[in-house]
Amino acid sequence: MDKLQFLIDWYNREEDRKSSVENSLNIPIGILTILFAMHFFLVKEFDFVGGQWWEKVTLVVCILISALSSLIAGFFIFKSYHNFPKEYRYRGIPYPSQLLNHEKELIEFYRDNAHHYGNILGEDKFKEYLQNKLAEHIDANAFNNDEKYRFLNIAKTSMFISVITLLIAFAPFLINFFSRSQPPQQVEIVNINILTQKIEQLEKQIQNLNTKNSDFKRPTSAADTTAAATRQADTGAKTNDAKTTAAAAKATER
Repeated sequence: MDKLQFLIDWYNREEDRKSSVENSLNIPIGILTILFAMHFFLVKEFDFVGGQWWEKVTLVVCILISALSSLIAGFFIFKSYHNFPKEYRYRGIPYPSQLLNHEKELIEFYRDNAHHYGNILGEDKFKEYLQNKLAEHIDANAFNNDEKYRFLNIAKTSMFISVITLLIAFAPFLINFFSRSQPPQQVEIVNINILTQKIEQLEKQIQNLNTKNSDFKRPTSAADTTAAATRQADTGAKTNDAKTTAAAAKATER
């Protein structure tokens, strides 16, 4: 296998490792955010006044261990990203124009000084130079990637401990949550004056509706009653006169 091609492939693999470890930091950061939120929730919702002593001790110890592990994980995640207080220095090959110029200079040098260097060619010396540069850069980049993965693995281990202790903390929390006595319900009426005004307005509206309905029902007076009785009497008299006249007519015919 060609040595130069082997070094080029290795250099590219280290570049891929660099991108991979940087992209893999997003998930641990999201998990840490959830862990800190759960720590705050458990402490806020736990009934420290009415809870049993063993519930309080277990919860506090587990939360402290989980929070400490989360802080350690956060520190090593930051180390994996930045290597605080120093920083990761990746090395790369020179620009193509610089490489081409250097190759040209080597070829011209060994061609002009062939009587001093014998059969050494500038192309061979450039290939040797490129191999040495790639080897140096691969050493530096591989070391940086190894350190990043080492810190990331420590952070994952700390997060695992944090998750386990957080799950244990849920046991006393759930027991405390379901066994606590519910506080008495208190109903408070706010803005009682506004409520009273609304009731008075409704009462006035009901009275107005009753008044309108009573106007449609006109009452029967005494005069109307007397007039109706007189009309009924006149009608009865006219009926009797008609009957008497008819009877007289029948008697005359006989």
